[in-house]
This record gives sequence, structure tokens and C-alpha cells, in this order.
Amino acid sequence: MPLVLALLLQLPTAVERIDLTKLVPPECPKSEVDEIVVCGRVGDSPYRLKPLPPLPNEKRVAGPGIGMRLSENARANVYGETVEQPGGGGQSNRAMVRMTIDF
Repeated sequence: MPLVLALLLQLPTAVERIDLTKLVPPECPKSEVDEIVVCGRVGDSPYRLKPLPPLPNEKRVAGPGIGMRLSENARANVYGETVEQPGGGGQSNRAMVRMTIDF
């Protein structure tokens, strides 16, 4: 009897039908030769990038150039610098990165 019950439990059940028809997007209107036509949905779309929200309590990092906070006590600045070479050797253009860690 348990063997018959085990065999009955392994019988296939009704198969759920899955519709695999290909979705066709609506046609874009035809344009003149010198026009650019952009087609797409205006509503919500999972593939559209949304604007970034403003950063909460963003504090400006002190120092030259563009600064960013790396952690609670570390920050970095990226900036350009021009220095005269000793002995009349011309100018030295440099890209500098300054990292500061508070103790």
C-alpha cells in the first residue's frame, strides 16, 4: 500500500500554460530625412535611470580642488598644480591627490 501511494504522488499534475508570445513594441512614426525621432514610454519604466537624490547632510571637504569624504575620519582631494623647475627648467604641471586621516 505505501508503495502505491508513493507512485501516485509522483504522477504529473496539470501543467500550467505559459504564454510565450513575443511582445512587439508599437511602431514609431516615420520622420523626414533630417529629423531625429525618439520613441519610448513616458511613464514608469524599469530600464530608465532616475535622478539621484540629494545627499543628506553633505559637508564640504576642506582643501584645494575637488574633495570627497572616504570615511568618518578620512578625506581626499584631487587638484592640479604648476611649479617652476629650479634653474630655469620650465614649468612642471602636476596632478595631485591629497589624502588626510584625522586622529
